[in-house]
Amino acid sequence: MLPLNAHLLAAARRRLRWAATLLAATAIGSATWWFWPRRLPPPDAEPLTLVRFVATDTFASLPEHRKHPYVQTLEKNVPALIEAYMAGKISPAERDKAMQNVGSIWMTRRLDEYWVLSPDQRTAYLDKIIDEQERWRPRWLTWIARAATQPANRPAETFDPIRLKQRIESLPPHRRAQAAEMARDMRQRRVARGLPAEPGGGLRR
Repeated sequence: MLPLNAHLLAAARRRLRWAATLLAATAIGSATWWFWPRRLPPPDAEPLTLVRFVATDTFASLPEHRKHPYVQTLEKNVPALIEAYMAGKISPAERDKAMQNVGSIWMTRRLDEYWVLSPDQRTAYLDKIIDEQERWRPRWLTWIARAATQPANRPAETFDPIRLKQRIESLPPHRRAQAAEMARDMRQRRVARGLPAEPGGGLRR
């Protein structure tokens, strides 16, 4: 049996170890709370919330598979986002950062969809994109006219080859080759349908 002093010393050491363990657990919990990422908006949040989130470094740091639902929602709301941009609800910096963060995702998905198809299916795929571009034409004309008559509004963006070039250059080499070939196929298909080679043909200010 331990002497009384030894017994008290052993009990004190146990209390110290327990206190040290509790302190360490508290510190870890505090650090976890401090560094835990803020709650992310759901992918089906309203478009303005999403575009502002997509323009952040938090979105850029997400794994690729978690980004895709946000990009898909934004694609469905492009007209509303352009209206918001022209009304000043989205800043140029937010727009540029959001496009930077989602541009390669959007382009990679289209490349994946395109290059798994047979030649005939690729033509149909290009026709679908071209039809979508042409449906946009009246809206682009409206936005451009509004910007011309209401200088306070932000200018409407038309086809921007510089930004498209930057997106392509951000891709890996094999993706750049795929993108260049798909762009060539797109131009050829537009011309074959009697349309300007570029989707912004006739819409430039």
